[in-house]
Amino acid sequence: MNARFSGFTLLELLVSLIVLTTLITMAYPSFSGLIQKSKHQSEVRELYQALQFARYTAISHNALVTICPIHENKCTSNWNEPLGIFLDPLNQKEITNEEFLKKVLPAPKHNKLLAFPTTKNFFQFRGTGETKGTPGRIEVTFNTPDDITISRSKIIVSWSGRPRIVHE
Repeated sequence: MNARFSGFTLLELLVSLIVLTTLITMAYPSFSGLIQKSKHQSEVRELYQALQFARYTAISHNALVTICPIHENKCTSNWNEPLGIFLDPLNQKEITNEEFLKKVLPAPKHNKLLAFPTTKNFFQFRGTGETKGTPGRIEVTFNTPDDITISRSKIIVSWSGRPRIVHE
């Protein structure tokens, strides 16, 4: 009886593995760039939605609402802290009543935030939805561990209080 075995030879298997490894090695940089860009855009969208939420909260409560980086319930100048959105009827730029706190956005994990003008430690919205004080922007920069900037976006808040995203 003549038995015939089917399958791969050791040489065919090694060649297939080498070709597969080469393809994965060539595709990896593209996939890692896509993942980093996705993380950046996700945090930009979260910040944009937080600004919209602050504006709509001001309109719905017909009260002054502040969004700022918070530390110990007070606004700070470090935009890489968690962001608090709270009712601020006395314009104190701090959370005076826990019931006034509407939302806390965690500190950014993959980006660095910088507000402009650089003296801007907060954004405020009136009950009409307009900004109180000067309008400004927040630059969101994704950095690699080597501190090489690979992606940058801006969220611009106009006089009318509407935020918009600009990707660079």
